[in-house]
Amino acid sequence: MTLAVVLAQTEDSTPRKASSAEASPAGSPQKESAVTIAKLLSGEDPAATEAKATPDKDKVTPPSDTGSLAAAAAVTAVGGVGGGLGSKRWLLGGVPEKVRRAELRRAELGFRVSAAVFCLVALSVMAADTTTGWSGDSFRRYNEYRYVLAASVLAFTYSGFQLVAEVHYLVTGRRMIRAPFRSYFNLAMDQMLAYLLLSASSAALSRNGVWMSRFGGDQFTKLINASASMAFLAFIALGLNSVISAYCVFSLVS
Repeated sequence: MTLAVVLAQTEDSTPRKASSAEASPAGSPQKESAVTIAKLLSGEDPAATEAKATPDKDKVTPPSDTGSLAAAAAVTAVGGVGGGLGSKRWLLGGVPEKVRRAELRRAELGFRVSAAVFCLVALSVMAADTTTGWSGDSFRRYNEYRYVLAASVLAFTYSGFQLVAEVHYLVTGRRMIRAPFRSYFNLAMDQMLAYLLLSASSAALSRNGVWMSRFGGDQFTKLINASASMAFLAFIALGLNSVISAYCVFSLVS
C-alpha cells in the first residue's frame, strides 16, 4: 500500500518538472529581465555589451602581413648602417665592382707609399748608425743589424718599382706586367718581403734589447731601435698590401 502511494506521487511530480522546464525556456522574458537587472546593478551598459557581442559584418579585418613588415624593418636597418659608414659602404658589397676596384687601388697606392717611406727611413738610420771614439761601434759588426739594412733596401726597391709601375699606368693606360701575372707577382712579393721585414726587425730588436739590458743604452742603441721600428711599420704596410693582392687573386680565380 505504501509502495503504491510513493509511485503515484513520483508520477505526479515528473510532469510538473517537465512542464516547468517547458514554461521557462532559455530565452524566456523572465530570464532576459533578470540578466538586464544584473547588468544594471553591476554598472554595465546593456547596449554596449550587445554591440560588443554582435560582430559587425560591414567591417573587414585587414590581412596581417608580418613578412612585409619584417622585410621593411630589415631594409631600414641596413640603410641606417650603410649611411653611417659613408664612403666605406663598399665593405658591405652594395657598391659596383668598378667603384670597389678604384677604392682598393687607392688604398694599395697609399700602402705602397707608406712602405717606401718607412723602408727609406729604416735604411737611412741604420746606415748612419756608426759612432766614433774609443767606445765607437758600427752596425756592420752585427749580423742582425745588417739583416735589417738588407731587408729595408729590398723592400724599398720593390715599393719604388710598384710606384713607378703605377705612374706608368696613369700616364700610358697600360700595365708593365699584364694580368693575371701581375696579381700573382704582387701577392708573392708582398708576402715574401713582409715576412722578411718582420724577421729582420724582430731579430734586431731582440739583439738590441739584450745589449741594453747588459750594458745600458746610448746613441747607438737608440738609432738601432728607431731603424728596426721603421722596418716593422714597413712590414705592416706590406702586409696590408698582401691582403689586397690576395683579394685580387681570388677574384680572378672565382
